[in-house]
Amino acid sequence: MKINRQQKHISKLTVNPALQSHRDKLDIQDLTHDGRGVGRLLGKAVFVAGALPGETADVQVVNQKSQYIEAKLLGIENPSTARVEPACAHFGVCGGCQLQHISDEMQHEFKRHQLDKSLQKADIKLADGVWQPDLLGDGFHYRRRTRFALNRQGELCYRALGGKNLAIIQDCPQLSQPLSALFQKLKQDLLRLPYMGVDEVELLSIGDNALILHLNLQWRDMNLAPWQAWCVANDVSGLGLQGHGRDGKLTMISSAHLYYALDDIRFGLTPDQFVQAHEQVNQQMVATAVDWLAAGEADSVLELFCGMGNFSLPLAQQAKALLGLELSDQSVAAAKENAQANGISNCTFAKVDIFADDWICPREFSHVLLDPPWDGALAAATQLAKRKSVKRIVYVSCHPATLARDLVLLQKGGFKVQKICMADQFPQSYHVESVVLLIR
Repeated sequence: MKINRQQKHISKLTVNPALQSHRDKLDIQDLTHDGRGVGRLLGKAVFVAGALPGETADVQVVNQKSQYIEAKLLGIENPSTARVEPACAHFGVCGGCQLQHISDEMQHEFKRHQLDKSLQKADIKLADGVWQPDLLGDGFHYRRRTRFALNRQGELCYRALGGKNLAIIQDCPQLSQPLSALFQKLKQDLLRLPYMGVDEVELLSIGDNALILHLNLQWRDMNLAPWQAWCVANDVSGLGLQGHGRDGKLTMISSAHLYYALDDIRFGLTPDQFVQAHEQVNQQMVATAVDWLAAGEADSVLELFCGMGNFSLPLAQQAKALLGLELSDQSVAAAKENAQANGISNCTFAKVDIFADDWICPREFSHVLLDPPWDGALAAATQLAKRKSVKRIVYVSCHPATLARDLVLLQKGGFKVQKICMADQFPQSYHVESVVLLIR
């Protein structure tokens, strides 16, 4: 019988039966991008959650892939000096944090390393002195919004490690103090509320407090009154219902005055709008972007992916004019409202699909700020590389790999990285953000 190429390929990937549940001791040499320790076994990389470089880990194989092995940590010899006691009792079960067993200093070093590794892999050349101090804030009690799933017993849960199951949450040290107090009160009262028909509960404490119920088809309108009464009793001014399915509409039963401030600028937002997770780090990111872009009274600024104006309004206060482009109608409307409410009149905001193949970058701007989503700004970087009028770019990134990809294009267009820093928007997690200054 003939064996086709696909069958041959599959046969090469057959797992080693002798390794199933195999137990061994590994020297941990490195960390993966998501914070797992890396050792070697029979020529393959072994990923071990909870193990740190320099440690000897007692592990048990739990999963084999063609290129790597996953193992469970059973014990540690010679613990790393960077190892600390996790602050959360749910660490290792809840999927929200991955690095709580690592000291703050090593977390920052790890994130800088992940950023640097992505740039090196893309052959981005950095001169001496380019790296600037990290943008840091409190390691705990910084989250201003959170979203819980409800299990069948009406208990508040986060997604468990791996994302398939739910982990019942008793406390979360990531939540801000007002949000944590609200969570504890809801946890205490939830069984007395009609939670059937509710899949998830979202809590926000950004200025005022708000609660969003994410509904399923079992929801009945008669369930609303007890939730309204609970909100009134617990100083929750905003109550919203998010309809079933991806296209479900958010209906606000009562409105919250959600807002935050950057110096003398006050930003209003709705519960379904994006807001940076860490208020302290956001303040530093905006100040850094304004400083590095260095737009003066004679300069016009183009901001791509402007959102509701988080960077736009502080930049506009320094510049001649600013044009902010964004895909979301809601964000464009919020940016306009925030500019008007703060008396900043030299801003224009418009809805544009910056990812579209036929999008053309405006020509009359010398200073550009990019703050793209996880996917990066490939189309924008391609066009900016060709715009000779553009002299300075500040790129705010939430994903090192797409940042590095886009910097390759800008580098080919004559731009050079002048400054770069890591911004720790999500302490205790492996998520890495950064701010980069490029000058042509």
